[in-house]
Amino acid sequence: MKTIEEIELLSWKAIWLAVQSGKNTHIQRAINDHVERFKASEQDLVRLRTIHIVRDTQRQPHEVASRIQRVSRTIRTLQKGNFNAHRQEECHAS
Repeated sequence: MKTIEEIELLSWKAIWLAVQSGKNTHIQRAINDHVERFKASEQDLVRLRTIHIVRDTQRQPHEVASRIQRVSRTIRTLQKGNFNAHRQEECHAS
């Protein structure tokens, strides 16, 4: 079973991979899937925040690639059991 942290990271990885593909329908689908993970009362705020982050980053291919690498590295660390919640981890949204 995946942890909440792993699910969150996989969700952001899907968003960044969709952004990298450049296909708007894939980006919208990834954002919608990400937003649906949250309570209904939080979904509008999550959607706005996610769209803002994506718009600020999508025209910077090197930054998008960097975020994909960071999130992939963190997922591998988490899956190996080396994830430390008390250590300051990089934010994969921004």
